[in-house]
Amino acid sequence: MHNLLYFTSARIPNKKAHSIQILKMCDALSEYYKTFLICEKKNTKSLKKKFNLSNSFLIKNFYVINLPIINIISKLICIIKFKMSKSDTLYTRDVHFAFIGYFFFKKIFLELHFPYISKKTLSYYLIFFLIKKNKIKFIFISNQLLKIYQKKFILKKNRCIIAHSSSENLLIKKKKYRKEISVGYCGHLYKGRGIELIINLAKKLKNFRFNILGGFSYDLENIKRKNLVPNNLKFIKHKDYSEIRNFLYNNDILIAPYNKERVYAGQTETSKFMSPLKIFEYMASKRPIVSSNHIVLKEVLKHNKNSILCDPNNLNEWLRALRRLKNRKLRKKISEEAYNDFINQYTWDKRVKKILGIELNERANKKNK
Repeated sequence: MHNLLYFTSARIPNKKAHSIQILKMCDALSEYYKTFLICEKKNTKSLKKKFNLSNSFLIKNFYVINLPIINIISKLICIIKFKMSKSDTLYTRDVHFAFIGYFFFKKIFLELHFPYISKKTLSYYLIFFLIKKNKIKFIFISNQLLKIYQKKFILKKNRCIIAHSSSENLLIKKKKYRKEISVGYCGHLYKGRGIELIINLAKKLKNFRFNILGGFSYDLENIKRKNLVPNNLKFIKHKDYSEIRNFLYNNDILIAPYNKERVYAGQTETSKFMSPLKIFEYMASKRPIVSSNHIVLKEVLKHNKNSILCDPNNLNEWLRALRRLKNRKLRKKISEEAYNDFINQYTWDKRVKKILGIELNERANKKNK
């Protein structure tokens, strides 16, 4: 089995979605490679249990110093230190790692989550170099993100893969009697996530119960300072990933009210190209979804089929959607459609197979010969 080294400058684990995505990808990649995750380790004790990891992969500690020139040098040292053989494969979400790795690795997968298209950034010129090299495969988290890159670069189709985010199966198979309809939100509380909209919905729908799980304490304090929180809305502190399925199960409806033009990850506005893990976790829990109607989300969510989509600037649309979903048959229909889409397209294993597709076919052909 060949080696695959997943390089990231992120601290693993942490409370952000990329921590889940990186660990789950390494877990799925371990089915096909001897996988090593190179990162800044932060208390990796019980990691397998906390993140429901199925396979064993090694985590190697390396700290990347985030200062302009030193950052590049530390990444170079990292690659030199952990490179094992000529047949190794590099996987990363970091453009710098991909560029440096080009000179050391046989094959490279660069997974892009943001548009590095400004000529004021070094990443733009590194991508400009990498698109000309056949050993690089580009993974885009949405078709909209690919289109953004196509406006700036000439990309070969056979080296571009669209692979939306994914989830493990979060379905809990047991019945529970509910006295009132509960609406759940799971994720961060920072700017653009639509928390104010949820608060307004709770004020209008007194006979619904609203639960919000996650976020950092300073974001929660900021929300409570700016808003009068009604009694039928409950904030629940961050939990380990392995506990998320219980939260999703305990809600009748799951909501994703991303704002238009103001969805932020750090300082980056992501509403035009995002592929939120939350959406796929909702689908995997077999719960009906009410989501914002962003064009990029429509790549996965279909209105009145596997979800109900609403304009995030129109409170009345959200009120109507939640009232419609008081109907148990409608909730069942929409949630089953979403769950089937998840099983058929959006598991971690299916994502990895899509990314590795050509290579896996080549291996199969060699075995058959």
